[in-house]
Amino acid sequence: MITPTRSLYVHVPFCAHRCGYCDFVTTSRSPELHGRYVAALQRELALQGGAPEGGFDTIFVGGGTPTLLEPEAMGELLAWLASVQAPGAELTLECNPETVDERLADQLAAAGARVSLGAQSFSAHVLEALERRANPETVRGAVRQLRAAGIERLSLDLIWAVPGQTDEDLARDLEAALELEPDHLSAYELELKPGTRLAHRFGTDAATALGEAADEHYDFVIDRLQEAGWWWYETANFARDEQERCRHNLAYWHADTWLAVGVGAVGARAHADGSRVRRANLPNVPRWLKAVEAGELPPARIEEIDQRTARLERVMLALRLDQAVRIEASDIADGIVDGAGLERVMELELGTALPVGDADGTLRGTVELRLNRRGRMLQGTVGGLLLDP
Repeated sequence: MITPTRSLYVHVPFCAHRCGYCDFVTTSRSPELHGRYVAALQRELALQGGAPEGGFDTIFVGGGTPTLLEPEAMGELLAWLASVQAPGAELTLECNPETVDERLADQLAAAGARVSLGAQSFSAHVLEALERRANPETVRGAVRQLRAAGIERLSLDLIWAVPGQTDEDLARDLEAALELEPDHLSAYELELKPGTRLAHRFGTDAATALGEAADEHYDFVIDRLQEAGWWWYETANFARDEQERCRHNLAYWHADTWLAVGVGAVGARAHADGSRVRRANLPNVPRWLKAVEAGELPPARIEEIDQRTARLERVMLALRLDQAVRIEASDIADGIVDGAGLERVMELELGTALPVGDADGTLRGTVELRLNRRGRMLQGTVGGLLLDP
């Protein structure tokens, strides 16, 4: 039995061009496909069982560049999403600055959308290195346009550890972002992923050479944003206050489940026994369209995740958050978490583990692990100690 899910991910693959660091599922196919693609999204959701009773609590539209859709197709997409979301739902759309005009801003505002704007940098040479189409003024203009239309929740994406990016560049990026007064910031370390143009250009040696500088950049990002009063609530994410955290992404980090539609989209559903099934649509637009339009689920890679692996993933994902990670006595007894590794985390002063007790003071053998700043920055190390005995 598959348990219901309250979150939906929608993948829109269209892009004007592929940035040099991108390894997402994208296509630069004709705009004539836009309306057809949006209709197929609706059909795929129906094939997967449709929206839950009462609608989805969170919907995230990613890409690609969702806001590259032609206005009519965008209107159809937003109208459909309005029909499958619950009252008070969080609807997020990823957006590239150069796609923003008055009409698009008005459409997004009317839908009550939360906008995640891919600024990446406010330094022209960094944007050029990333092969972005926008320039710093395009980013600022997009923010002004979105705010003027009435967008109430705005997130900015920044990228650090870019080859050629100096400490001064990063400092200017953070100041420029803060001056625009967003509600949420995502600050990601650049990954030179195999097969991308930047990886081909700089190679793995560049990634190694950036290691120490990257750590310093991460430290600086955290320092500056916390100094400005921002909440570092997840590894790469900061919010002005609790209400501005991305509810949809929190579902991922809490190891919840979600439906996913669109070419290349990845979703996860849970069985009643705690095991899970992960479905990843294959990254081929023609094959995806052909199947869905024929009334069939698109070709996908299906991964069955047993209970043990699901429990490991729960702990691993929880380490990304600033909240205490609950480690049950059964997690240690069953070898999900290594008890000696937990003690080692304490010895290395990466966090503290407090026992959980009943109201009468009886201890359950359960602990709540709270990482300190160093522990959160060394999340991979902590995960290795806890989960790889």
